[in-house]
Amino acid sequence: MAEKTVKVRLVKGLRGCQERHRLSVRALGLNKVNDVRELKDSPSVRGLINQVHYLGSRRILSGPRRTHMKLNSLKPADGARKERVRVGRGIGSGLGKTAGRGHKGSFARAGKGKIKPGFEGGQMPMQRRLPKVGFRSKLKNDTAEVLLYQLDKLDAGEIDFATLRAAKLVPSNAKQAKVVKKGELSKKFVLKGVLATAGAKAAIEAAGGSVTE
Repeated sequence: MAEKTVKVRLVKGLRGCQERHRLSVRALGLNKVNDVRELKDSPSVRGLINQVHYLGSRRILSGPRRTHMKLNSLKPADGARKERVRVGRGIGSGLGKTAGRGHKGSFARAGKGKIKPGFEGGQMPMQRRLPKVGFRSKLKNDTAEVLLYQLDKLDAGEIDFATLRAAKLVPSNAKQAKVVKKGELSKKFVLKGVLATAGAKAAIEAAGGSVTE
């Protein structure tokens, strides 16, 4: 198993330090600023580091100071958290006055340039310039489709809208139903109050039934 080592670096000069602190730094093998030494981890080495780790408010060495964790010493790793940029706090910061947004315009307003989809600066947008083709029925959401093979699963006889709703072939929000030709029909049905396409109507009548709208 590899021995543990401690890497220390002198980050500040020793001018004004006490003589015993100078001797401790020399004992660690550090002679000038930015000298780095990797030493064997031992109580004596850690004692020297702890002795010169702080001198008043000046940091002398970079290296481990404590061998155990304390709640008051917990902090995020270096570079893990970035300080928030404070804008609008005076021209000295470089982000005062307009706070980095410039003068006027959509990027200076609330939302900072968030433009609604389809907006083209005030001109007529593409979705309104293009012609609309075809017919869009307002009743399409009120009409439920019932396929021919679904209708064949019911018992033969008279079928109305209430019967289809009871059989759960139409949703509860539908106001009317329409039979569409898809699949085969082998039973005789009499439809009353239910719409049917031309193909579905022909299939129902071919099976002996009828459609009364």
